[in-house]
Amino acid sequence: MNDATSFPVLLESFFTKRLIAQRRASPHTIASYRDTFRLLLKFAEKRLAKVPSGLTMEDLNAPFWERSWITWRALAQTAPGAVIYA
Repeated sequence: MNDATSFPVLLESFFTKRLIAQRRASPHTIASYRDTFRLLLKFAEKRLAKVPSGLTMEDLNAPFWERSWITWRALAQTAPGAVIYA
């Protein structure tokens, strides 16, 4: 994957170009997206044993989403305030 389409570059572009420049999102919206991506990146780092800067789009494939993140988030939402380490 080239640098222009690496996950870290795409994520940065999402915040700087899409949310801020194109959508003119509020600071609260940007903070919400930031916090959600932080959770995702921490989870992916633990689950995939890769630092966030080393993630690729291939790492975040359908099986990753189906088996891990969605299940983990569903559990987290059933126990507000609980810390869940899957």
